[in-house]
Amino acid sequence: KEGAEEKLAEALAYAEYLDILMYPLWKEAKLTPRFAFEDDLEWMTELKSRADDIGDVELGNYAKELEERSEFAMERLWYYCLDRIENALK
Repeated sequence: KEGAEEKLAEALAYAEYLDILMYPLWKEAKLTPRFAFEDDLEWMTELKSRADDIGDVELGNYAKELEERSEFAMERLWYYCLDRIENALK
């Protein structure tokens, strides 16, 4: 039971990260986001902070790529988070 709870907590952490990551898309679509940020700097700071909280260096590296405006960073982060969620729930 404890192992299942840990896996669920890990999956939820990545799902929440993905939700934060998608903030600009929610805003652009004029949908109410679950999280609200004053500006891109606050959003990016939250992404980096969450990556640190999760303790995932690779996630942090992808967030750094996003901050540097790497062309496919957002897409890589989506796929990475989805992969981590899937692996946690196996």
